[in-house]
Amino acid sequence: MAGKGRKIGIPVDGSDNSKKAIYWYLDNVAGKNDYVVFIHVQEILDLPLFHIKSGLSIPSDQWMKAINERIQLDEKISTEVVGMCRTKKIPCDYVTVSDKRPGEGIISIVNDLEIQLIVMGSRGLSTIRRTILGSVSDYVLHHSQVPICIVPPEYTPASPTCP
Repeated sequence: MAGKGRKIGIPVDGSDNSKKAIYWYLDNVAGKNDYVVFIHVQEILDLPLFHIKSGLSIPSDQWMKAINERIQLDEKISTEVVGMCRTKKIPCDYVTVSDKRPGEGIISIVNDLEIQLIVMGSRGLSTIRRTILGSVSDYVLHHSQVPICIVPPEYTPASPTCP
């Protein structure tokens, strides 16, 4: 990149709202020298050490099933979002990280990769639910040291292929 273009971070999770953030970026702010980094934070798996069916042995079948499901989900999201950028000829990468708290994982990647702008979707929680449950976009908004654009769930993309 050699300092020519912007490095844009777009957190993704496969949801319609994260796809709308990608479309918003492509419709409104994509620049010819931009470089997009898709950030997928997988919450750390809470795997059981023992299971009633397996007695005192480690339930490795359950572990493998859970891990394989995560890998398949990650591959599906990666293929879809990277394809969206490549059709517009925008160079991009896809980064996956595991973290107990998705917001912290996003901020960590943004800082490590020196991303200059974050574009992300929002679930559109009410104020009460956001206060009780917390919100990844709210966390990122309050902990980011770079500009952030939060795309509301009501956004209607210019592209007819968006959900």
